[in-house]
Amino acid sequence: MTDDEAVSAMVRQALDELGKIDILVNNAFAPYVFDPEDRKRFWDLTWREYQTQIDGAVKSTHALCQAVLPAFRKRTRGAIVNVATDLIARPTIAYHDYSTAKSALVGFTRNLAAEL
Repeated sequence: MTDDEAVSAMVRQALDELGKIDILVNNAFAPYVFDPEDRKRFWDLTWREYQTQIDGAVKSTHALCQAVLPAFRKRTRGAIVNVATDLIARPTIAYHDYSTAKSALVGFTRNLAAEL
C-alpha cells in the first residue's frame, strides 16, 4: 500500500472491473506485534521504526486517497473511512511508534475531511 504506482494500478483495475468505487476503507498498517509483556520501550525504538509505522498508516492512506479521489470527484460522491485506534486517546499500553502513526493519521483525516 505504500507503492504509489502499485496503488494506482490497483485502483485502475478496480475501476475497470467494477466501473466505480463507492467507498475506500483504509485499514492497512505495517506489520506490528501487540504484546504488552514483550514490546519495545521508547528508549529502545529507532526513528526508522516510527517511520515504518508512519508509512504504513499515513503514506498508504495518502496513496489510496490520491488514487481514488479523481473518480470520487468525477462522480461527485464517495466515502473515505480511515481506521485509527483508541490507543491514541487512551494509551493503556505504550506502543509508541504505532500510536504515534495512528495519531498522525487522525490529523490527516481531519484535514482531508475539512477540505473535501
